[in-house]
Amino acid sequence: MNNIIFLSQELLTFLRKSHYKESTLAKYERELKVLQRFCETHGTRDYTIELGNKYAEDIYIDGHFSAHRYFDRGRVTRLLNFYLDNGYFELVIKQRMKFDDPQIRFQNEYNNYKSYIYQKDLRNSTKHNYSYDVYMFLNYLSKTDLDHIDNLSIELIYSYLSTINVDSQRHALCGLRSYLQFINRIDLLQRIKGIRSPRTKKIISVLSDDEKMRIQNVLNSDKVTIRDKAIFLLGYVLGMRACDIVTLKLTDINWENDCIQFIQSKTGNAVKLPLCTDIGNALFLYITLEREKSDCDNIFISHYPPYNSLVDHSACYQVVRKIMNLADIPMDNRFFGVHFLRHNTASSLVRSGVSLGTISAILGHSDPNSTNVYISTDSEKLKECVLSMKEIGMDGELYE
Repeated sequence: MNNIIFLSQELLTFLRKSHYKESTLAKYERELKVLQRFCETHGTRDYTIELGNKYAEDIYIDGHFSAHRYFDRGRVTRLLNFYLDNGYFELVIKQRMKFDDPQIRFQNEYNNYKSYIYQKDLRNSTKHNYSYDVYMFLNYLSKTDLDHIDNLSIELIYSYLSTINVDSQRHALCGLRSYLQFINRIDLLQRIKGIRSPRTKKIISVLSDDEKMRIQNVLNSDKVTIRDKAIFLLGYVLGMRACDIVTLKLTDINWENDCIQFIQSKTGNAVKLPLCTDIGNALFLYITLEREKSDCDNIFISHYPPYNSLVDHSACYQVVRKIMNLADIPMDNRFFGVHFLRHNTASSLVRSGVSLGTISAILGHSDPNSTNVYISTDSEKLKECVLSMKEIGMDGELYE
């Protein structure tokens, strides 16, 4: 039955059984009434996928894009369209397209390499990065006149590398070397072995004292949820990675000894961090007051049914970005993700005189030398490193 009133009642009943909050149900009810009027203006009370898509595409108000319309209309029509196709409702998460979803001319070659690299004893992040680099390389070759991968030439490789940003060439070369080894093109591998892309050392961007104060004011207000405050503090105070925040378990919190213990996703290292008062309070309030009942072991779950764990670390990025916007902090060529918060954690520790070895342990770096980059954030200590030029005749005067 396609009657829009019937479908609306069925959807609301399903959402209520799925333990949606009354406030959320009220939003759905309002949206469904607007959809009912939309159907009536088109001379029908029967909902169709075509009509629903037309409704979802109407996302402009007075010529301006409306994020409210985009999300609300898209969410309702996806649920109704799924019901028409399958005969039942299901709370599904819309998955983002993966980088290698589009098919390319050398798809078989890519599939073979991907199977090979994922069988190797490497970190998952390395497997992903190599797969990405090789996919982009083969995607480039697919747009050339190359008829078979056996006819790959050094000229094509050089041509491909010339299209890549200098800062990205080092990573691209790692994947390229792996692929050439896989297809046993030792001749080409020898030709590119001598290529050395520069590894740039950038001065890390950090927050000013005024910006830190504005952030604290936002965190102390009711503008953010307790969950989002806890997520932000874990990155801001303890320097935790986003991938570790989203997978943090309830059992990782040792309340008796005031510490957080977990295995890092990136390095596999065991890490023990202090459970600071602000973080402990935020976690306790979230778990006892705001977190919905769920079988999920992860601490942080979605605000909406079925209350699963956060999809991935992009959820943390959205939290950080929202709090930065509320604090009215300009980006100024900075990337406001959890990694930016890690930079500020390390910077604060450096300025406080904490040793690099200790900072490395707190951040969970597998290579202690990775922490050296944060020295650049201590401008006062850097000034002490400046050498006097008087010994070489430069005492402040200009010489012809």
